[in-house]
Amino acid sequence: MNSRKQFELLFRRQYPRLCHIAAGLLGDREAAEDVVQDCFVNFWEMAGSRKAVQNPEAFMTTMVRHRCIDRLRKQCAEVSADEEVVQNQMADVADEYTDEYKPSAQDIVEQALGILPYKCRCIFELSRLHGKSYREIADSLNISVKTVENQMGKGIRAMRQFVSEHPDLFIFILLFNLLWK
Repeated sequence: MNSRKQFELLFRRQYPRLCHIAAGLLGDREAAEDVVQDCFVNFWEMAGSRKAVQNPEAFMTTMVRHRCIDRLRKQCAEVSADEEVVQNQMADVADEYTDEYKPSAQDIVEQALGILPYKCRCIFELSRLHGKSYREIADSLNISVKTVENQMGKGIRAMRQFVSEHPDLFIFILLFNLLWK
């Protein structure tokens, strides 16, 4: 760029096009205008310290694209840092919550038993909590031993499913089985 007049001509001709390119990359018209203006200022300041640019339009287009990419990278880094802060805060809140509201073993057992249908739960409790044999359960409920076996099979499968979905509760279930068998 040899003169101020050539620079002004480049600015008038290229500014709208470069703003359109930057807005497409950034998704924000004001940010795009800021980037393009910064590029023109930088281009003007560099004019005396470099060789003449053969194709100023292409040079400015490349400069604007690179500045947009830099801005997007910076925004991504800021978002990542913000996400990390939010995740840390959520972890702190979760720790406070779990420390304050830890369920008792009985609560966990009740939750596990709560997934069973009523009849299955009754049979399961009679067997596991009260230590009754399948024959005793069948006699007390006026059902066949085979029905007790089937219901216990359903209960045990449901408990396994519950434990697989709540691995942190496995120890409590294990203790429950050991203590109340």
